[in-house]
Amino acid sequence: MYVSPNSGSRADLLVIDDTLANLRLLVNLLRENGYKVRAVSNGYEALETIQKSPPDLILLDILMPDLSGYEVCKRLKLDVNTQDIPIIFLSALSDGLDKVKAFTVGGSDYITKPFQVEEVLARVKNQLTIQWHKKQLQLEILEREQAQEALRVQYQREQALNRVIRSIRNSLEISTVFSTAVTEIGQLLQADWVAIVQHFSQHRSWQPIVEYFPNSDLAKLVNAKLSSPRYLLTERLKLLQTFCVENPQEILDEFNQDLVEQYPRIWLQIPVYSDGEVWGSLSIVRHHSVPWSETDVELAVVVTDQLAIAIGQSQLYQQLHQVNQELEHLANLDGLTQVANRRRFDRVLEQEWLRLRREKLPLSLILADIDYFKLYNDTYGHLAGDDCLRQVAQTIHQTLKRPADVVARYGGEEFAVILPNTSLPGALQVAEHIRQAVFNLQLTHQASPGKGVITLSLGVSSLIPPMDEEQQILIQKADQALYKAKKQGKNIVCKL
Repeated sequence: MYVSPNSGSRADLLVIDDTLANLRLLVNLLRENGYKVRAVSNGYEALETIQKSPPDLILLDILMPDLSGYEVCKRLKLDVNTQDIPIIFLSALSDGLDKVKAFTVGGSDYITKPFQVEEVLARVKNQLTIQWHKKQLQLEILEREQAQEALRVQYQREQALNRVIRSIRNSLEISTVFSTAVTEIGQLLQADWVAIVQHFSQHRSWQPIVEYFPNSDLAKLVNAKLSSPRYLLTERLKLLQTFCVENPQEILDEFNQDLVEQYPRIWLQIPVYSDGEVWGSLSIVRHHSVPWSETDVELAVVVTDQLAIAIGQSQLYQQLHQVNQELEHLANLDGLTQVANRRRFDRVLEQEWLRLRREKLPLSLILADIDYFKLYNDTYGHLAGDDCLRQVAQTIHQTLKRPADVVARYGGEEFAVILPNTSLPGALQVAEHIRQAVFNLQLTHQASPGKGVITLSLGVSSLIPPMDEEQQILIQKADQALYKAKKQGKNIVCKL
């Protein structure tokens, strides 16, 4: 190919003329000046020759018997493979309209016969120079486009990675981080499946945790192959290798044949580590014919590093959350009886009071006191008294049937039971069950003037929280009812 107008490279020229004298003259002239020259004498032969080996420049006679130069030029300009070859028309026709037609059909220049040697050489050199500059410009444009595309891809990848990193920094929910990662990678790499796959060593199994799956047909195939340890792709996954199927004929496992033939070069696996151990992998499937590039793999590796950070953060967060839950649990429990403490009682009562005030529904409260408990402590000692408190508290707790009902140690030997959405008849029934359950414990209390066993006195209050009152009114009424039960002989339930 002709490289430069000033270089020693020989341009390949094709001369087309049905007059042999003109053909010899031009061929000899151009060869003497360093060009490589081929010659044909008719239009059809010229088209065939050009298709087989396109020249750098064509000198084309207009008046030929089988196919005119105009027609040859038209056909060449319609072919994407030959349309850019410069054509210099040769003709004895000097009329202006002939020249206009020559340029109209796509000619680059026009030489009138008889030839002037200097003119022919100058016009040939001029067209080759123009062609060289055009190719240089096209090359520069291509290089710029490639550079811009590389920058665009790099920018997209950096943006995608930044979104993954921001997701890790801004979210403590590992599922959100995983979902962002597979979506960003899937869209960026134009993948048909991206999954974060966790390895459960105790079960020797792999399980996709989060998936990006725009291709439903491939989803069925991949899930079918991933679900069984018999298949080759699963075995490759276990080895955590970067794996691309290059030649379907080399597949050893017949069960993968349909998957690999339909989606060649598809599978990319990058391991994800946590605390130095394999946690799982980032699995990417793409059925494009283009193999994975080095930058594709680098991006996947960077993402897996970020996933490892996210997993570590999530594990720390879960540990912290568990510790906080345990602390919160301990802060709301009475240490001796393991039921709710006074702090928890006050908070729940306030919450239920406000809620049921809005909903205009009843709230009931039971206050229960162990009868003659001071005598019990004096008779059996404080260790026995502590054990008695524990048994009574757990018995009350077991008597309650609804999750929303709360029993709390109200103070000393006193317990309180909060019953949301419960009317007075229902609360009285619960109180009676509690009284009977404690009596049925038959905890010996020889110093008791009553039944000789531990008993409870209980006061019950119930109302729909009014807008102009606070929850203390409910406590006062229950306390007055409890006082009433004590005055009437203990081991009974009273209301107010």
